[in-house]
Amino acid sequence: MSGFRSLQSVCDIPVSKPTILAGHNDGGKSALLHALGLLVGTQSMIDDDRSYPGGTGPDQKNGLARCDETFVVGEFTLDAWEQREFHLPPQIRLRRHVAPPTDIST
Repeated sequence: MSGFRSLQSVCDIPVSKPTILAGHNDGGKSALLHALGLLVGTQSMIDDDRSYPGGTGPDQKNGLARCDETFVVGEFTLDAWEQREFHLPPQIRLRRHVAPPTDIST
């Protein structure tokens, strides 16, 4: 994922049965769960979900501009039942890309 809350650029977070998320406050545990929800379609993106990687622009906080884009990618291995039930191959890849809202004011 990239540009999502405190998770600027994260790769390879293994999720299995069971998965335990542990860490300090503001360490990204809730952000990870929200990103997974965004990926599978149970959560929607709000402007506050976009990170502040730096730069300039109209959407600033303490001199930092929000990122230009946010994306979350997940690679999943499906069991036999999931493959049959959903007519999908053994492995799938989902990607959600969210561009910043455009200013349509005149």
